Amino acid sequence: MQRREAITDDKIASKCGWTPFHGKTVTGWPVMTVIRGRQVMVDGEIAGPAQGDVVRFWEGV
Repeated sequence: MQRREAITDDKIASKCGWTPFHGKTVTGWPVMTVIRGRQVMVDGEIAGPAQGDVVRFWEGV
């Protein structure tokens, strides 16, 4: 929990590609993300291709 990192837009892996926290330095940084027992991010790198199904939204009410 002592690791310090600056949040920058180039570290964002979302479609928008930006963050309102750009430039903020934080203490404590994730080093691994595990979803359903599968490593999806390790040491800041995406660990493989995306998996799952496309979510389709129902437009009728």
